[in-house]
Amino acid sequence: MPKPEISLKNPHDSFFKKLFDNEENVRDFLEAYLPKQLSSNIDFNSIKITDTEKENKKHKKYFLDLSVECNIGKTPSKVYIVFEHKSYYDKLTLMQILNYCLTIWESEIENKEEFLTPIVPFVFYHGKQKSKLKHNFHEYFEPNKALDGYLMDFKFVIFNTNEIENNDIIKKINNLYLSASLLLMKNIFKDIKELKPILKEIITLEDDRVIRLFEYIVVNNDIKEEEFIEMVKDIKGDKEMTSLAQRWLDEGFKNGVQSGMQTGIQQGMQQGIFETAIVMVKDFQLAIDDVAQKLNIKKEELLAYMKEKEV
Repeated sequence: MPKPEISLKNPHDSFFKKLFDNEENVRDFLEAYLPKQLSSNIDFNSIKITDTEKENKKHKKYFLDLSVECNIGKTPSKVYIVFEHKSYYDKLTLMQILNYCLTIWESEIENKEEFLTPIVPFVFYHGKQKSKLKHNFHEYFEPNKALDGYLMDFKFVIFNTNEIENNDIIKKINNLYLSASLLLMKNIFKDIKELKPILKEIITLEDDRVIRLFEYIVVNNDIKEEEFIEMVKDIKGDKEMTSLAQRWLDEGFKNGVQSGMQTGIQQGMQQGIFETAIVMVKDFQLAIDDVAQKLNIKKEELLAYMKEKEV
């Protein structure tokens, strides 16, 4: 039995990264959800997934969830599309993306590139909370007409599942696995029974992909074994259920998920808070005591996390 692909600590991030480690899925998603101004000029055949780890001059490492390189324009020039995936509201999202962009440009300057590579930020949000994400960087500043045109500003593309209907995903995405995955991410916080109609669409997928979708459901829902078996029966039929469900319900994997599910999810949320705290301390130069108090976390735990991450 292969090791589970969906991380208990960060189930949403790991599912997102597994989904978009495939260039076909990336291409189909961008063709459907990039603004027309961009999509009509991009050469989608040129799309390449690139390294998401970057290091600046101070040897501080930055990570994004997905980075794509492609050609744009009649006289093709390179452009990066960088993704930040969020399953919870984080007001510092644009700041995180800006730091990542600056790190890329610093490297290009060191390499004496004539022009910097344009970067299109793309935020993929599917949290419970209605997104309050800023749509332009200038929204970080208090409005002041005297400064119009002088403040740093950029827009970003946002895919917000709270603002997209299920039918829109079904109509725009012909890629069955991608469509089912996006629908699942959009509806993952709902009751398990409401997910059955979505999963009925995946009957023709390969077993490995079906299992990955089931793993994502189980890690995020308190589901009993008998409920799982019934769900697979409904979707794949009795014959398919015997081999598929039994393979998935191997004792080692089942016990690992059931015992670690709640702990893992809590750890994932805590890690997200710690990452936000690091940005506040390192990039905004806020006192660590003030940050710990503001985010309602223990200073000692934050310091231990920073030491582990070598921050």
